[in-house]
Amino acid sequence: AKNDFLVAGVVSQEKTLAVRVTRFAWLQKLFAQFCHPLVSTSANLSGSSEVYDPEHLIKIFANQKHTPDAIVVAGVLPIVPPSTLVDTTGPELKILRQGEVIIEI
Repeated sequence: AKNDFLVAGVVSQEKTLAVRVTRFAWLQKLFAQFCHPLVSTSANLSGSSEVYDPEHLIKIFANQKHTPDAIVVAGVLPIVPPSTLVDTTGPELKILRQGEVIIEI
């Protein structure tokens, strides 16, 4: 099926999509102002290490085919564990990356 409603670059090569829920109250308030879901990539390219400095992030995306429409700059971010990623597409849950939220299967 064609996904015309999704922005190019957010669907993986496997035709899957990651969904995140922020714990930051100020971002929750910002997102509540939209009447539609907010589409976002990670702050790094797939397979690359995490990015905590917005200036470095801007340089990374400078020559990419798909670039962010906006970047929320909140200074250099503290280093925290990455998001936990769980594949829910099969009959059983599969942990792709164990991050800050610990999931035991």
